[in-house]
Amino acid sequence: FFAYLHPQCPLFLYRREPILSHSQDVFLFWSIICVASRKPALDPVARVILEGVSYRALADEVKKAVANFGIEPPRTVSMVQGLLLLCEWPLPACRQRDDRIAHYSSMAIQAGHQMGFHRPHYAHEYSSWFTEQPPRPESTAGQERTLAWIYCHINGYSIASIHGLPSLVRDDYVTVEISSAAPGNMPSWLARIPQKAIDTLRIARLDDRVAQALGDSNRSPSGQLPGPSTTSLFNVFSSELNELERNITSRDPVTMLRWHLCRVRLCSFELQSKPTPLSAATRALAAMDCYASCMRIAEAACMLPRDEVARWPFSISFGYSIACICLIRLLSTEDGRLLDMNAALTQISAVFR
Repeated sequence: FFAYLHPQCPLFLYRREPILSHSQDVFLFWSIICVASRKPALDPVARVILEGVSYRALADEVKKAVANFGIEPPRTVSMVQGLLLLCEWPLPACRQRDDRIAHYSSMAIQAGHQMGFHRPHYAHEYSSWFTEQPPRPESTAGQERTLAWIYCHINGYSIASIHGLPSLVRDDYVTVEISSAAPGNMPSWLARIPQKAIDTLRIARLDDRVAQALGDSNRSPSGQLPGPSTTSLFNVFSSELNELERNITSRDPVTMLRWHLCRVRLCSFELQSKPTPLSAATRALAAMDCYASCMRIAEAACMLPRDEVARWPFSISFGYSIACICLIRLLSTEDGRLLDMNAALTQISAVFR
C-alpha cells in the first residue's frame, strides 16, 4: 500500500507498521489491507501470499465494521482516514444503490466536523468526543488531522461532481488558508502537508465552484445558467484555471489529470449552453480546450504502465471513460466539426483495447 497506492493519495504523514497499526486501530488496518488487495499483486512473492486471501471476505468485514459505526461511532482520526481510503479505492458494487462512496464520505465529513478538524486551533472546543485533549495543530498528530480534513474536502467535491450533486462541505478556515498560502511560506501548522494534497485541494475547490456557479443555479429549473451568463463566467473561470495550472508545483500525472478533468467540466458547461452569435468565439475555445484535455486523459490511460493506471484513485480512474464519452459527444456536435476526428477515434479505440 505505501509503496504503490499511498503516493497517489498521500493521506498519512508517516508510514504505518502492520503490527502496531493492527493493535491501535483494527478498522484502519483492514481498510489498508482491503485497498492493497483489490488489484493483482505486483511482486511474485506477494502474489503467492494473496492466493489464499479472499477479497470478498475482506470487503465484507470492512462493510460490517462501518455498519457498526452507525450504532457506536468512534471519533478517531484513523476512522476518518479509513473511510477516506474506501472512498478513493472503493469496494466493488454492481448497482448504484450498492455504491457506498457517498455514504462513507458523509460519515468522514461528519466525524471531522464533530472533532473540530475545521478549527485546528480550537479543537479543544470539540473535545467532548475525546478521552484526552486534542493534539496541537503544529504537531505531527495535529497535521494528520488537518490532512484528513483536506481529503474530506477533496473527496466531497469529487463525489459531488461525479454524481451531479451539491457538495456536503464548504470552504472554511483550513481550506482558505491552505489555498492562499504561498509555496515555501506555509504556516507551522501546515508545514508537513504534502504539496500534492495542497495542489489537489486547489483544483477541487475550483472544480466545485465551477459546478455550483454553472450547474446549480436557482435561476433555472435545470440548475444550468442561461447562455450569456455561462459565457461570462466561463471566461473568468478559464483564466483562473490557467493561472492555477501555472502554479501547480507537484506536476505528477495524477495531479495534472485532475486539472484536465476540471477543464473538461468547465468546457462542458459552456458547450451545453444555448449558442448565441456573441458566444461563437468562446464556444470554439471551449471545444478546443475540451478536446485537448480529453485527449490528454485518454493518452495517459494508454501511455502509463497498466499497473499504475489500475492503481489510480477512483476520482481519477473514472476520468478516462468520461473523456472518451465527451470526445464522442463533442465530435458529433457543430462545435466539434473542425476538430481532428481521426486522432480522437484512434485514441478512444486505444483506450478500450
